[in-house]
Amino acid sequence: APSVALPPEPRRPFLESRRDELAELQRELTRVLDDQVRPSLAPRELLEAQERALPRVAVTRAVRARLLANLGREREALELLARASEDPVPDPTLAAYRVELLLRVSNNKAAIQEGVRRLRAVAQPDTGPEAYFRCVINRRVSPDELVQWTRWSERFDEPYLWAFLAQIEAGNATKRGDAKGLASAAEHWRRYLRLDPGDAIAHFKLSEALYYGHSLTRDPLLIPQINAALRRSRDLVPRPVMWSFVGKSQVTLDQRPRAAIRELREAMRRAEQAGEAGERVRAGGWLVVAYLKAGRDREAEELAAGLRAPYTRGVYRQLRRALPEDLRPRHAELLKEGVR
Repeated sequence: APSVALPPEPRRPFLESRRDELAELQRELTRVLDDQVRPSLAPRELLEAQERALPRVAVTRAVRARLLANLGREREALELLARASEDPVPDPTLAAYRVELLLRVSNNKAAIQEGVRRLRAVAQPDTGPEAYFRCVINRRVSPDELVQWTRWSERFDEPYLWAFLAQIEAGNATKRGDAKGLASAAEHWRRYLRLDPGDAIAHFKLSEALYYGHSLTRDPLLIPQINAALRRSRDLVPRPVMWSFVGKSQVTLDQRPRAAIRELREAMRRAEQAGEAGERVRAGGWLVVAYLKAGRDREAEELAAGLRAPYTRGVYRQLRRALPEDLRPRHAELLKEGVR
């Protein structure tokens, strides 16, 4: 099919704060993607298409590193950032992102400490990287500190600042049972995702903040937001567990067991293909719940007989709580032999 020029503005911008580089990347995409293909691409496929175009586009290492990380290739991203730290004049933004990525994916304390030391050495006063350094070395998390970190995030508008603020505030608010704090954390994740919408982990973290907020407020308006964040994370990282999360949300929060059945069947299929036996069993447990809530007892019985895998009592109680009282005896009858 003949190629047709794509719109100049990406449908899903990868890093909004780097518009000039993205425009160049988008022009290259017009040469490698057909207009009949691109509208049908899932977010994950769009990221992969951008990655294939990178060798022909002069984007900065910040964009390249974030794209690699969003594709699940964090080791390559960290190697790129480590090489950048050896530049004669290292880029403070790259140093800050290296620390952000190390804190997220690495258990190597020495590497994290070395990254923080390099950040301190290159960060200039009154800049985003310098503010980030002051955040990560500060062990206190007082209300005044959160106010200051929010001001820095709003002033410098860097993704690593928003991510740090969102994680700290979500953790504190969850411990305190603070619904307002969780709503604030969710908004910080949205500010981060405005800058880096390709980050599947951040979409999942947003769903967590919204979920814990809903558990405190029972606000029905949060349910579609939770599901939207989970779907976006799943679309970017299509692992079986993400189908399970979406299905679980639909059967518990949405009370839409028929919609959940589609998601959970897909989770089981993908888990089986991937050889993830544990995830197949977990998805199957929620699918039994969905079948019972949808009035499909025969399918629930057939599935339960085929699972033949033990559930911990904690998981079993979670599945049981998702059912109304009148269905719990039947659920116990189907799965009681698999509980340990």
